[in-house]
Amino acid sequence: MGYKSAGLDKTRMAVLGQAIAVLSTLQTDNPLSIDRLIAFIAEQDPLLVNAIGVLDPKHCKKLAEDLQTLSLMAGHLFNPQCEQLSTEQLLTWSHPQKTRLSVINLGSLGDNANILFWVSQFLLNLNRYAQRHPYGQLQAVVLFDEADLYLPAQGKPSTKEPMESLLKRAHSAGLGILLATQSPGDLDYKCRDQISSVEGDDGGLVMGWAKHGSLSDHRRRRC
Repeated sequence: MGYKSAGLDKTRMAVLGQAIAVLSTLQTDNPLSIDRLIAFIAEQDPLLVNAIGVLDPKHCKKLAEDLQTLSLMAGHLFNPQCEQLSTEQLLTWSHPQKTRLSVINLGSLGDNANILFWVSQFLLNLNRYAQRHPYGQLQAVVLFDEADLYLPAQGKPSTKEPMESLLKRAHSAGLGILLATQSPGDLDYKCRDQISSVEGDDGGLVMGWAKHGSLSDHRRRRC
């Protein structure tokens, strides 16, 4: 929604966080929909008003309007009838003798804002999976192309913190993380403590964490 981390935007983000937290406890059996979230905030539900403490409930009106605008412009991102994002489904494979390859194309999402939103949800899902499913052997590798968009040296998109967390946590779930970029200078240098690197044939860089040895121990083939 283009909110910034200061001023009234920060306050409305706090209200949104409380609304999601409260509504999630009320809807344990059904997925949380954006329409239900909008109605919950617009009605200034007493449970929400209590949760936000001394913050003015008037913030709810503008927040609900902004969420409604988001829903009208990008409602397909919140459609509960679409295939649900699930790391468990991505890693579940009925043919153990064959290696599964899943390619997720984000081109249809449009601008970077939509892409960053979707990738942030994917990263959070991977983090939850890593936390709930510890595994002692390498079971999957996730490659992020144009990784400097998600882990930039400058700025703090919604993907940055969950990506940093995943780089630290992935090994506990047997997940290898590869970050591919043609602009390695644009990657946050702090993340390089978690990764090793290999120079690509085209001058780009593949950076990642490998559970069994460094990336240089493995041959890479570009498709």
